[in-house]
Amino acid sequence: MIYLIHGADSFRSREKLNELIAEFEKKDKGRMNLEIFDAENINANKIKAASQSLGFFSAARMMVMKNLFSEGDIKTKEEVSDYVIDMDKKKREVDFVFFEGKEIGKKGAAGGKEWSALVKKGNLFNFAPMAPLEIDKWIIAKVGKEKNKITRDAASKLALFVGGDLWRLNAEIEKLVLLKMDFSGEKKKEGGAEINEQDVEELVKSDLPGNIFSTIDALARRDKKTALKLLAGHLEKGEAPIYLFTMFVYQFRNLLKVKDAMARKKTANTGVIAEETKLNPYVVSKTIAQANGFSYEYLKKVHKRFFKFDFLIKKGRLNAEAALELLIIEIGNLS
Repeated sequence: MIYLIHGADSFRSREKLNELIAEFEKKDKGRMNLEIFDAENINANKIKAASQSLGFFSAARMMVMKNLFSEGDIKTKEEVSDYVIDMDKKKREVDFVFFEGKEIGKKGAAGGKEWSALVKKGNLFNFAPMAPLEIDKWIIAKVGKEKNKITRDAASKLALFVGGDLWRLNAEIEKLVLLKMDFSGEKKKEGGAEINEQDVEELVKSDLPGNIFSTIDALARRDKKTALKLLAGHLEKGEAPIYLFTMFVYQFRNLLKVKDAMARKKTANTGVIAEETKLNPYVVSKTIAQANGFSYEYLKKVHKRFFKFDFLIKKGRLNAEAALELLIIEIGNLS
């Protein structure tokens, strides 16, 4: 079998590589028939010798080649890809895994015709950055793997605080579970620890830029020009568009919660609304001020726009930066 793993999301691509290796190790307990080559050590002769040698206690073999197409020379790419495709035709019991630590361009643009030829014969795994709602689901699933739990609001807040960096998210999840269990004693309970919003606020350092509120204030005034200018400022600072999208989703979701609580409780008292919504009092105080600039119906319309643009981003019809600009224009035009 031929496997090709690549993508801008290096965390999930690495997970997939480890998953394939773990599955192979069920047949090869001592890793005697597994060979891993870095780009500088890959050449056709080495791959041929390793893949054709007799396996220890098993005929199955696995060859993992890292970053051949992003770092290797043209001659090696040609020789290795031709050999692998020929071996695949012969149905030999050898798995060839091509792992790239970055994304190889569409239709093999960066990998050349050799990559395209392998894609036609093999199993392709492309791990693109996840959209905001996908990150929330990923966090919930990741926490749940060890029979722990995280509330949906806590998952959203963690995604907002950290952004789309799954390496850091994974580290923060491990920290939260460990500290939560140590401090609360929940490790004694069946089902493990449960992480809530307060845990995230207390234990995770937020990368949330304070002036995101200024961008939303501009939208409340229907000042699209200022909102777009502030957005450009975020992007110039190197803030990832998908992360900014997540922040807008989070804050407009808070606006809906606060607006609803203010209507039901008939008050704009920060303490009362914070207790009702379970949001941080500082966030509530800022959100109450913003909420006066929006009607509840208007906020529901905005929420529908988020679903629309999230869908377009997921389907690859819009990149996150273009989606943000169009989103601000649409929100500014709503009545």
